Amino acid sequence: MMPVQDACACLRFSTDGLPEAARAKAVRELYERTNLPGKLEPLEPLPNCPVRADITKRALPGLGVMSGTFCGLRQATRRRGSVSSGEDDLLLAVNLRGHSTAQQRDRELILQDGDAVLGTRGSTGFTITLLQHSSVGSTTRRSGSSRTARRC
Repeated sequence: MMPVQDACACLRFSTDGLPEAARAKAVRELYERTNLPGKLEPLEPLPNCPVRADITKRALPGLGVMSGTFCGLRQATRRRGSVSSGEDDLLLAVNLRGHSTAQQRDRELILQDGDAVLGTRGSTGFTITLLQHSSVGSTTRRSGSSRTARRC
């Protein structure tokens, strides 16, 4: 049996203690500094928007769980084939509070309080625009699921 401390890796990141001018750079660098299994997808600040991120991500064997509050960010999920074979590719995001937009190919979903999106990386990946929202999400290995984003 694997000891508990080896079974779960955790990442905690917040811009709350940073000056406003340093937040965009810190968020951009987060992807490169993260080395958890099921790496955090890249975040990009939106132009002319205040930036805020408060993220907790836990990585278990075969499962990643993330919760957080986001403001003024865009998260681009890398397409299938652009990630290592060990990274997870079925993504579920539940919008707890606020609003966001999920896009894949020519489909766009506007997410409000309580809405969820389920998607795969597919050949194009997908993008979530996080204007001001709190969410919880998970990633796991895909097995025979559809390759498009859907509202749950």
